[in-house]
Amino acid sequence: MSTTDVIVVGAGIGGLAAAMELTAQGHAVTVLDKAQAPGGKMRTIEIDGHAVDSGPTVLTMREVFDGLFERSAEAIAQMSGAREADGFRRFGEHTRRIYEAVREPFIESDATGLWAMMKRLSIRQMRQMATVDWHRSMWKALHSFFRDPRLIQLFARYATYYGSSPFRAPATLNLIAHVEQRGVWAVDGGMIQLAMAMASRVRAGGGEVRLGSAVSEVLVERGRASGVRLAGGETLRARGVVLNATPDAVASGRLGVPLQGAVRPAKAARSLSAVTLSMVGRAPDFPLAYHNVFFSDDYRREFEQLRAGQLPEPPTAYICAQDRDPTELAPSVDARPQRLMCIINAPARGDDPSFAPEIERCREHCFEQMVRCGLTLDVEPSHMVATTPHDFERMFPGSGGALYGTATHGSLATFSRPGARTKLPGLYMTGGCIHPGAGIPMVALGGRLAADSAHADLASMPRFLPAATYGGTSTASAPMAAKR
Repeated sequence: MSTTDVIVVGAGIGGLAAAMELTAQGHAVTVLDKAQAPGGKMRTIEIDGHAVDSGPTVLTMREVFDGLFERSAEAIAQMSGAREADGFRRFGEHTRRIYEAVREPFIESDATGLWAMMKRLSIRQMRQMATVDWHRSMWKALHSFFRDPRLIQLFARYATYYGSSPFRAPATLNLIAHVEQRGVWAVDGGMIQLAMAMASRVRAGGGEVRLGSAVSEVLVERGRASGVRLAGGETLRARGVVLNATPDAVASGRLGVPLQGAVRPAKAARSLSAVTLSMVGRAPDFPLAYHNVFFSDDYRREFEQLRAGQLPEPPTAYICAQDRDPTELAPSVDARPQRLMCIINAPARGDDPSFAPEIERCREHCFEQMVRCGLTLDVEPSHMVATTPHDFERMFPGSGGALYGTATHGSLATFSRPGARTKLPGLYMTGGCIHPGAGIPMVALGGRLAADSAHADLASMPRFLPAATYGGTSTASAPMAAKR
């Protein structure tokens, strides 16, 4: 049995960010994950000797790419005319104001509820918050800037970055468009390299990262989290525990009955899940870019089917062509074998035995949609690996396969996420279901908030918990003594 300052359960981006912050603050940290590689949803699948990125495909919120905004406006003018280009400029300014209004009081703050945030606002900030477009949907707001239905559908897709529907998500989420205008990045060697680098930084800071180590239970003693028990029976003690997991996994008792009341179950509906197709194949006659979206003809019907718990037919299909140059503005034809990853939105019913997505039928509908758009993929069945909501539920228990935590539907949904601190002292949370939300930058910020909370609490508590008096006779508390 060993003891450390903080145990981080889960080596996803939130857990690794928390571990990096805690080691930088001087704490002894042990990160545990049942997988054989760090990254969580940021993962690769080996196909025919090729490592195919099969999770997130971009990074955002990095300040570079001067002039990107005007290049985008020129492209829109060529496609849809000067009026739409002017609408895009107005849309960009509108989303910038939204982002600047919510960045400090919400995104970068540990205030998790509407009232908690409002109490911290200055008069100037309150005026700003009144302009962030809470009252209408993303879909409706986009009609204020664009008439071209292609542009409306294009920018409405940003709702799916949060696993939500543009017809039900508040227009505040249009701020994602501003975030992308600030820079969209790929990682040399694949996104998994980011997770590997974060794990290396934890180790360099003196922390331990133990992979292939499944946690079966979080230990609770004297009313606080005190460590974990591994599936193999090993016990690790700690002064604090950070869980990179879903609140539902905690509330359902998956990590121990004593934890059930520590975190309330999610109030909001689950976000979208997905069926992903990781492939190595050819696109002999189509100019693929790094990012490609093949939209369905009826976007509203697609999200109605998802809301009804069905796979959409036909679906909108996103393809990341990972051997293309992400900085290349003009796509080109390449007939060589390429690493491809396709994402199709799906309902988060991975824990529903009655939900059995027909993968072959799903693949057929997806490929048919690409053919309608001019792309015919040449992929051998043995060079394709499908991942379904059931697979995501097995990897991330308690999620139902939801990839983005909870859906952001309604003006107050953003404030329904719990914060890093839980009702159980010494237990902290991070992940897409936790404030400030889903997406790599947001989850990383959430990991830092969890680390800051743990650091503040550990600094104010004794190094060792009192257990018993010398000689082996325990001393009763005053309430217990009064009962005897």
